[in-house]
Amino acid sequence: MDDMQKKRADYQKTEERLSRAQAIAHVGDWEWDIATNVVHWSDELYRIYGFRPREIAPDYGLVLQQMHPDSKDAFLKAIDGALKEDRHFELDYRFFRNDGSEAILHTIGHVYRDTTGAPVKMVGIVQDITERVKGELRIRESEDKFRSIFEQASDGILIADAETMKFVDANKAICAMLGYTRDEITGLSVDDIHPKKDLPAIRDIFQQQLSGKISLSPEAPMLRKDGSVFYADINADQVTLDGKQCLVGFFRDITERKQIEEERQENLLFIETLLENAPVGI
Repeated sequence: MDDMQKKRADYQKTEERLSRAQAIAHVGDWEWDIATNVVHWSDELYRIYGFRPREIAPDYGLVLQQMHPDSKDAFLKAIDGALKEDRHFELDYRFFRNDGSEAILHTIGHVYRDTTGAPVKMVGIVQDITERVKGELRIRESEDKFRSIFEQASDGILIADAETMKFVDANKAICAMLGYTRDEITGLSVDDIHPKKDLPAIRDIFQQQLSGKISLSPEAPMLRKDGSVFYADINADQVTLDGKQCLVGFFRDITERKQIEEERQENLLFIETLLENAPVGI
């Protein structure tokens, strides 16, 4: 094999490796000769736009034709700015593939100029970010749904950092139960919402819930901002938020239930006392 054949073989291998890499990353490259208006697309860019490689002649007008109306003005403005102001351009745009499906693409381009400063060629890349953007949208929707449930829940909800036991978030219900604003609660820790005499037991329960040994802490004494005490059943579970281990607690105020049970016990005691001291058999 002579030097020319070897160079051609090496070039062919390089082209094949580049094509594979572009297919894996869903990135295509393009080149636009401004003087002749000749456009070049890589094989992957054909696929991104919804065509088979070299199925059609690459055309700048086709790109504009398939551009989503909401993206066209921004795209043209970016191109015009790069040509006139000697700067690269970068933007996301929505595009209709050949089959009519919508894609979300990210492009970066650079203008090359001659010795007089006139633009002669523009080159760039296009990456298909459709699935990534859809995934981010699903995450945002899930977060919005969680936030809605979090805020509208009738039970109080507190999220505490597992290491420091400080609160990182609170919903409206727990704020109303404790008499604090959300900003005030996020400056507090577990120790601040329970009576001091109960703290050793509360800390032990926190660790057991964190390790998964127990989930329910029944009739836990709670300390309001005004110093009054009420009781709550606390269901808790360990979660990871933003890379941090946390404990999420669900608080159900059982004060009324506890009062009813106490009244019932008092009534039963009264009846038992009445029966034991009655002068006649009953």
